[in-house]
Formats: sequence, C-alpha cells, structure tokens
Amino acid sequence: MILMILENPTRRDIIKRLSEEPNYPLQLSKDLSLGQQLVAKHLRIMEDAGMVTSSVESSPYGPKRRIYTLNKNVSITLDVSTHFFKAKMVFFDSEPEREEISGASASLMDKMDKTLEKPKQSETITPFTNIISDIDNKLEALENERAILLYLRNFAMKEASRIVEMFKNSDTRRIIRFALDEHDVSVKNISESLNLREAVVRRTLLKLKKGFNIGVGFVDEEENEN
Repeated sequence: MILMILENPTRRDIIKRLSEEPNYPLQLSKDLSLGQQLVAKHLRIMEDAGMVTSSVESSPYGPKRRIYTLNKNVSITLDVSTHFFKAKMVFFDSEPEREEISGASASLMDKMDKTLEKPKQSETITPFTNIISDIDNKLEALENERAILLYLRNFAMKEASRIVEMFKNSDTRRIIRFALDEHDVSVKNISESLNLREAVVRRTLLKLKKGFNIGVGFVDEEENEN
C-alpha cells in the first residue's frame, strides 16, 4: 500500500512538505502550486492508507481548520538488476535498544544524548546541524558500500545463472533461483512462494540433493512430522 502511495509524484511532493512540518490543505496547495481539490483528494487517499493523520485545530483568523501530519517513518529500498530483484521496507518509528547499537551509531547516539543534557546547547541549532551532517556522511558511506555489494551480488548471480540454465525444466530453475535468493528455505515456503505443488518441490529438491549441490539446505516439514 505504501508503494502505491509513493508511486504518485504529487503525493511524493505532499509527503516531502509534510516531512518538514504538519500543514493545512490550503497552505499545501499554495506551496506546491496545486489545486485545493487535488490536494484534498491525495490527502484523503494517504489518510485512508495510514500514511498521514489529521486533526481539527482552532484558528484565530476564522473557522477551525484540519491539519495533516505525516504518520510513517519508513525506508523503502528497491533493487532491480539483470539477475535479482528485491524490495524491502524498514520502519524506524521506535528508538532502538541500546544494546543493538554499536560502532559509529553508538557514538552518534551518545553525542545526541550529551547535546540534550545541556540546556543551552539543546536550544541552539548548531549542535544538531553537526550531528545531522555526521549522520548523512555515515549514510553516504554505507550507500557507497552497498552499491559495491550489489554489484558483486549481481555478478555472482550472473555466474550462478549460467549453471542454472543447464537445467531444461523451468520449475527446477525457479526453485534453484529461489533457494539462492532466500538461502535456507522449506518445501512449504518454496511451494507457496512459487505457486508450485509441494510434491513437485519435494521431488525436485530430492533430485538436486542426490546429484547436484546448490549449496543450500532445505527443510521438509512433512518429513519432520513423521
């Protein structure tokens, strides 16, 4: 649902503006040079999807007004390449547990805590400007490293695909590719994900296990129950 919301450029513009501060439909219309009805339509769609929330506030200049606030903290990554596809959504609404934080992230968290502990510092923007800059530099370094890893993964999948293509049966090729992408998988998971009967998946994996090592173990729930 969130991807459907974000695929529309007008909604992305509205979300960008709301990420800066809560806002009113009329002000959004002026800021983005959009018609009020169009803005209201997109806000309604986003509210129905849970992307934004709204409340009514009194105004010193006239009748009460509805104000909209962004309701999601989410990161979406979409990797599309010649040899793999991956979509991932990560929510960061909650503060992470301290024991889960390590390295540079822990240092940045400590820096934030120290800033908030000093009343004079927490009331000026400079310390936060420095922290944001440090975070952005860290994110950029991670993204550069990620790009290299994505290249290497695509290259490895390309080489693996040459071997997979030796199999003439398309179901067998799909099962191997799924196993490569998902690593340790079960007969049930493969069956549901690829819309194949469990008997077909089980038979294929048993044949592969006997004569071809794909480097991935599999779990047969039926076998475990017996």
